[in-house]
Amino acid sequence: MDVVFAENDFEAVRVVLGEAQWQEYRKARPTIRDFQDFNRKINEASGN
Repeated sequence: MDVVFAENDFEAVRVVLGEAQWQEYRKARPTIRDFQDFNRKINEASGN
């Protein structure tokens, strides 16, 4: 439910992934484009 109250895409993805997976994702040093692609895939998978 917290994802509904997220103020931006970064916060929403962080909530969806959970803190441990978010930290692993950040370790990969993604670019803005990487994040945009990842966010799009999450939205498509969730039906948004």
